[in-house]
Amino acid sequence: MLRISFLLAILASSHLAFAQTIGDDALRKVQEGRVSTLEGEFIVYLADTVSPDFVISRLESLGYELGFMDIQPFTIAIVNQPEEAIITELTSRSQILDFNFRPEPVDTSFFEDLLSSQDLEPDNYDASLARIIANQTSERLFIRFQYSMNEQAVIRFMTEFRAVAYEIISDFPRTTNILVEPGTEKDVMLEIEKLPFVEYTALIGVIEY
Repeated sequence: MLRISFLLAILASSHLAFAQTIGDDALRKVQEGRVSTLEGEFIVYLADTVSPDFVISRLESLGYELGFMDIQPFTIAIVNQPEEAIITELTSRSQILDFNFRPEPVDTSFFEDLLSSQDLEPDNYDASLARIIANQTSERLFIRFQYSMNEQAVIRFMTEFRAVAYEIISDFPRTTNILVEPGTEKDVMLEIEKLPFVEYTALIGVIEY
């Protein structure tokens, strides 16, 4: 069984690129109308500044039962080598949730081919490849912002650090599933959508295999 947002399942019929996400066979079934909705559960799409604690507190205080939740902070990776003082200033700001350095993956195929052409003994080959990988390996700095920081806020914030080049790593929709009595989904969805931190809701489409 494959679960996808029912809203996205309907849109898939006019977006061929989505076929690669759900599979050609699944897309055909969607286009043929061979899709049903999951009973007792729906997806809530949330504002891009909410935190998990806020969502849990607010929704549970209103009596709603939460299922799967996917709320990730806005994350960037630094792609150049700013001065250490700049990085220290950047990562010490209150807008930063946390940060860490991760090794940059090394594409070893070029170096493997290069060494293979030199007819090295197996032990020498392995040692040489290990040295090359060690020399080529570098670290990237990943920064996660506080949940209240969305894309616009991060862009404004990063204008203070003109020497820092970055790319967006994570800016996914913030969602949670609400569990309800089967048959009440649409009524509860209408109530949920009145909340100021809710963008919209969607039924969950189910394609049977």
